[in-house]
This record gives sequence, C-alpha cells and structure tokens, in this order.
Amino acid sequence: MAPMTTLKGDPFDRTLFESVTKRRFFFTEPFETGLRPTSKETTVIGNYDGPELSDLITNFDIRNPDGNSEVLAPISFNLVFKSTFTGTPLVVKAALRTDPIKVECWQASLDKKLVGPRFKRDAKAAQASVEALDQPLLERLAAQLNATGSVIIDTVAPLVDGSSSIELSRDLLTVQKVTRLRTVREYTPNVIEPSFGIGRCLKAVLSLPLTVALTKVLIVPISAQAQFTPITRKLSSRILAFGITNNIDFSGASIGKRYARNDELGTPPGITVDFDTVVNESITLRERDITLQVRGPEDDILQAVKNLVDGTESWHQIAGRLEPFSAQCGYDRGL
Repeated sequence: MAPMTTLKGDPFDRTLFESVTKRRFFFTEPFETGLRPTSKETTVIGNYDGPELSDLITNFDIRNPDGNSEVLAPISFNLVFKSTFTGTPLVVKAALRTDPIKVECWQASLDKKLVGPRFKRDAKAAQASVEALDQPLLERLAAQLNATGSVIIDTVAPLVDGSSSIELSRDLLTVQKVTRLRTVREYTPNVIEPSFGIGRCLKAVLSLPLTVALTKVLIVPISAQAQFTPITRKLSSRILAFGITNNIDFSGASIGKRYARNDELGTPPGITVDFDTVVNESITLRERDITLQVRGPEDDILQAVKNLVDGTESWHQIAGRLEPFSAQCGYDRGL
C-alpha cells in the first residue's frame, strides 16, 4: 500500500512522492501548502495556479504509515533567479486539462520599418527591450502613450552611446490589449530537495578482507584542531610498528563522510580520536561493514587491531570484550 498523508482530513495517496527515493531532486507543478506546518497543524497539499510558490509557505510534511515524517521544501526561487540571470526562460509548458480558455493580455509591437533607420545599431536592443516588458508595465505604458505620445523604457543591454534607456514614440511603439486562446499552461516548476533519497537508503562499501586491503586501518581525528595531530601521528607510528599500513584522514569533511569515503575504498577498521582521547587516552574502533563501534584504552584497541590483522581474533570476539560505543548513536550520524 502506498504511503498516505492528509489532504484536508481525507486520505491522500502520495505515490507522486515515492519517486523521491530514486533521485536527489525532482520537479513538480506549483502547489499550495497552507500554513507553515507544526506538529499540531494539518498540512494542505493540492494543485495551485496562483502566485509563485516562493511567495507562499514552502514546507510541507509527508507522513509515513509508521508515523515518521519528512519535511520537504519545494521552492521556485532558484529557477527564477537563474532565468533572470541568464535571460533564458526555465519554464514548463503543459497542455490544459480543460477546453482552451480566452485570455486577455497586453501586447507591444515595434514598427520595424521605422526602428531600423531611427536606431541603427541599437535596433536589436530596442526590440529585445520591448519583448522583455511584463504585463503590469505594458498596461502603464499603454496609458502613458495615450496621454503623452511617448514612453521611456530601460534597455536590457547598454546602447552604443552607453545609455541604459530609450525613448519610443507612438509612431514606433504600439501597446494594445489582445485576446488569445490559451491551450497550454506555462509555469516555473518548483524544485524539491528532500532530506531523503537513494543516497540515504543505500551505503556503498567495498568489502575487502583485511588480508587484501591496501590500507588496513583508518585513523580519523574528530576535528582538525591541532591538539589531535600528535595523538593521531603517534597512533599511526605504533600501528606501523606492527607492520600494518594505515591512513590518517585530516580532511575537513564531517567524520561520517570521511568514514563513508573510506568505506568505499575498502578500508576495514577505523580508529577515532576525539575529545575524550585527550582526557583519558581512550579511542574508538569501528567495523566497516556493520558500522559497529567499541571503545577502550589505546593499548587495548591497538592490540585488537593487530589481532584482527593477524587473524587471531574475530570482530565478534573483540565486541564481546570491549565496551560498546553508542554516544550520540556513534559517529556515522555525521553523514
């Protein structure tokens, strides 16, 4: 059964949103989400054909059958901004689900026979500037043309003389209201970046056995603070003394991302140096495939690593004799 959410108190099949788990971003038609949702408010989801969604509240809540929820934030600002910056319309044209409808709109046209000789090299800029005028401005220009006989508009690009505006008289510019039959609906789609997706559902791991892994042990300081550098380097030297290759990941990524990156490279166990290490010299040991972690004194953890590499002790045995580490649900939450 497809997960359900609430639409004005009635069950609502959210099959549309199941595609979220297959990709990081997806696009939808603008829709209204009602009031900003809280734990006590009902979220409204439905088709919306009014102002841009960026002018409305953008968060809505998807409820799963088990009671858990995910908050999505659809927004059209990004596409509107890029469209304005590039001058390229980023819109979707969809056929109307009803019969064609009559739409009144303002239309501006230039007399090309007169514009060319009058503006010469600025003729294209004049044409592009008129085509860029929106409906509210066209309505005001129509009234101004009737009243004064000429209008001044901003140009989309500087003219040859460096000016940024142009004056158009009534003989050059015509602005009138026309009636058109609309058969398609044009809108800027909303971009939804959900907090869940295939990248959150699956974990990429190269499950190399310790015997064939090029790097046997990962050493990860919890942050890039200088106090962790001598500790991690000492651990690396002690592990190398056992003849075991290791790597220290000093990068600025979160500890969860550093673990994930090295999981993909096939590094089997990982050692974490944190603030408790500075105080009592205890460290954590993490198993790659099941991400289980244990904690203990430095000597105990290093001996466990040696035993794992030598094959004299299994991870199950190590987990049985060392203290499980579950503070903040482990470091893998840092993803």
